[in-house]
This record gives sequence, structure tokens and C-alpha cells, in this order.
Amino acid sequence: TRWLRREHRGHGNQGPALSLEIKALACLVPEEADTDLDEVDDEMAFIRSLIKQHSLADLSPAELSRRVVKRLLEAGNYSWLHVASHGRFSANSPARDSRIELPDGELTPQDIIGLKIERHIRQARPAFIFNVCHGGRQGYSPTGLAGWANRLLSNGSGLFISPMWPAGDACALSF
Repeated sequence: TRWLRREHRGHGNQGPALSLEIKALACLVPEEADTDLDEVDDEMAFIRSLIKQHSLADLSPAELSRRVVKRLLEAGNYSWLHVASHGRFSANSPARDSRIELPDGELTPQDIIGLKIERHIRQARPAFIFNVCHGGRQGYSPTGLAGWANRLLSNGSGLFISPMWPAGDACALSF
């Protein structure tokens, strides 16, 4: 975890959120049968137990597709977005080519753009936990630092946690 302070032009966050109000959680986890990740069903069961234990609204989509995820992001309403999948980092193009795999495609930091998505993040300051390989890595782009952390924290996320390295299934579940 880390925090990105405002840059010299004033873009970015003032600082970390003093508190997070978690009321609704959306979990984006492919079915174990749709992936080679052996522990994703256990991770989903753990997240569902947290949802039940803390009386959270479960906004996890029944179908996990790129279209459904974009709709979820645009609708807002979530205060915690949890992702468990494969992730890839691109040092050459961290904003466009770093990816989270979905059953029917991929999600990139460029997908977290748009008035509705950015307004929700700025106002609600949700938490993002990406349990994906390399999800926390950053790289330089023509406009400065880029990657998931920079995109989400610059938009106003209250929290971003993701590994910066490859993680095996058992290690990812512990994480």
C-alpha cells in the first residue's frame, strides 16, 4: 500500500481518507472453472462471509464480464471493490496495457475514466483491493506515473491495496 500525494500541478489526492465507510461491497472474481486459479472460490467464500458478518450490501455481479463491470463502475453505489484474478503489468504502457483478466476480456486503468465513474470515486472515496499479480506496480508514461494505483488514487479512492509482484494461488488467498 502507498499514498500518492498531489503533484506540482495539483492533480492527485490531498491525502488518505480519515475513515472508510464500507456499506456495499462488489466482488469481481471469476468462477474457478473459468480460470486456472485454484483458490478463487475460497477467496469469494471469505469475502461473502465478511459481507454477511458486517451486514454489507452485496453488489457482486452474477455474471462477470467486461460490460457488466463497466456498468457496475458507472452505477457507483459500491464502497469496496474487490478483484481476484490474473493481472499483468506493462512497463511500456502502464495506463493502457496493464490488465486484469475477465472471462470475456480484460480491464485496464483506461477503463476507470468517465464522468460517472470518476464522480463516484471522488465523492464516495471507495476502497479498491486488487488481488491480482502486479496490480500495484507503476510505470512512467508520457504524462507521468501510470498504473492502477495512480489512476484510482488520483481519482479520489480512499484506499488502494494490491501486490506489486507475482503471487501464487495460496499466497494470494492469504493476502
